[in-house]
Amino acid sequence: MNFKFQISNFKFLAGQSMIEVVVGLGIATLLAVALISTTVYTEKLSRAAKNRTQATKLEQQAVEQLRGFRDSQSGGFANLPSAPNTCYYDTNNSATVWTFSAAVVPCTTPPPISAPGTTEQITLDSVTFSRWVQFVTSANANQKIFIVYVAWQGSSGVEYVSNQTTLSNPCTTAASLCP
Repeated sequence: MNFKFQISNFKFLAGQSMIEVVVGLGIATLLAVALISTTVYTEKLSRAAKNRTQATKLEQQAVEQLRGFRDSQSGGFANLPSAPNTCYYDTNNSATVWTFSAAVVPCTTPPPISAPGTTEQITLDSVTFSRWVQFVTSANANQKIFIVYVAWQGSSGVEYVSNQTTLSNPCTTAASLCP
């Protein structure tokens, strides 16, 4: 069996290949634009998630520092600020030596991005986070309620995380911790 393929009987229509090229380029361009916009959107979401994760770590760090302040000093619980609805920030950034300074800005939700000197400023990966603590009035004298705020300038405006925590006076539960 011998097969011969003859091309001489096949006729090309003039301009058909040009239309195919234009349609192919159009589809390729649409795919490229879709891929680039998806990449940019994914990068924006990734950066936002990274900033939120870092802010959450900073917020948890402040909660642990306040617990450490309460537990590491004689009278640590009594030395925690108690002025209600006043924002404070740490000027020493130390778990054992805290200096509470009242912030100039009012405590608001969402909190503003503050200038240095009004909140604790922490820069991580070229993003500046503002962190401060708001002590809230507690009905129980053996408890201190506080909210830690961490705010930063995100791509869609000011973003923030906050966490309300209650600390109990250890002297009411364990006499060995009392002075």
